[in-house]
Amino acid sequence: MGRDEQGNDIYILGCRNCGPMVEKTTKEMNRLLGIDKNEVVMINTTPCLNLIIKMGGFLSRRLGLSGTGRILLHRGIRLAFHKLKELVWNVKQKLDRE
Repeated sequence: MGRDEQGNDIYILGCRNCGPMVEKTTKEMNRLLGIDKNEVVMINTTPCLNLIIKMGGFLSRRLGLSGTGRILLHRGIRLAFHKLKELVWNVKQKLDRE
């Protein structure tokens, strides 16, 4: 997705309802590859999702109404922006303390 201020790569992975399984698998893969557990930070953004985002995703992905779905997603993300911004700030604060 991009890089943060320190040059760390940022990735986005949509997991639907498989978040805990994907996290466990990713951590195990990192262990097998010898990647330090502190090198990869996984953040769950699900608490920031609102009903409008969920409806937009459903219309776009499940019903194939991508135009309508994207409009709802755009509006929902704008409404969730402050929650997402706060989440990013909290993660940065936590990482700075470690």
